[in-house]
Amino acid sequence: MNVYVITSGEYSDYHICAVAQSRKKAEALKKLFDKENYTGASIEVYDTNTYQTGRSLYVAEYDVKRGELKITRVKESDEYPDIPSERTMKGIVGNGLYLRTGINARNKSQAEKIFYDRLAKYKAEQSGLT
Repeated sequence: MNVYVITSGEYSDYHICAVAQSRKKAEALKKLFDKENYTGASIEVYDTNTYQTGRSLYVAEYDVKRGELKITRVKESDEYPDIPSERTMKGIVGNGLYLRTGINARNKSQAEKIFYDRLAKYKAEQSGLT
């Protein structure tokens, strides 16, 4: 299924004006925003059945006691109802303390880098440095 995002503006003024579920509604909204905004409006089409082209969803689980990281690519057939959002890092899983998050990345090594960046930020927040 596609969604149609009506946008307007340039650079720091770029913004979303509206979102529509049909091309016909999007065209009508575009005309409305064209009249209101001298920079004009555009329609961007997004397929809701794809995550991001060239990217996959990974789950990163970090064993705090051992300092070990396990990264698993989520396949479409896998069910992960408890994947934390990308903004959530802390959770208790199993018998030990784990940090766990979902990551949208091009490959496993990029997912690992993203995780360690988030881990550094998480540790700084926990220490009161941010």
